[in-house]
Amino acid sequence: MSQYKPIVDVTSGNQSVIIAGMDATAEIGQGDLFCVVGDSVWYDVASVSYAAPDTTVNLSANYQGATATGVQGVIVRDFTSPDSIPYPGPQDIETASLFKRAASILQSLIDDIGGAALSMDVSGGANVTLTAAEARKGVIYLSGALTANINVIVPDRQRQWTVHNNTSGAYSLTLKTAAGAGIAVGQGKHAIVRSDGVDVVRVTADY
Repeated sequence: MSQYKPIVDVTSGNQSVIIAGMDATAEIGQGDLFCVVGDSVWYDVASVSYAAPDTTVNLSANYQGATATGVQGVIVRDFTSPDSIPYPGPQDIETASLFKRAASILQSLIDDIGGAALSMDVSGGANVTLTAAEARKGVIYLSGALTANINVIVPDRQRQWTVHNNTSGAYSLTLKTAAGAGIAVGQGKHAIVRSDGVDVVRVTADY
């Protein structure tokens, strides 16, 4: 999907961007990015609504540029999944600033992967689902007193982890994708495991 390029009215210090005289709700969605051409500053779209005759795009932060009427706006609608990295297409504009934003997100992801391990208390008997950010950690420490067998569910994407099962209680802990069978890591043990995007499989035995 290419960029959407509406003519907009913007007000400095205000979160509302106005697209006058039309219903543009089908073109813009929550999570898209907005920029005024020449500002090179991107804002997340929080919501969009239509009240005749105008469309209002609400940003997640106040617009910091100068108040202006009838200026060229840009809406980015193409992102990677699940990390929401924007990417430009043919004939897109503001690509330099868009690349800068994408590079910043990528650097954050790289820092996250190489950063501190994830430590999580999984006490109780309920399954636990890791977020994409949590699953980016390469080392996972799981602790707490279990009251039932539980699954720790990871996103359906390729990734490798060293998992430490530091839980207590006579119950199992299985690392799996939502639809996979997964593998159980023994209590007091750790193992290297990986997801092939479909299921979690062993790289090493427990040790």
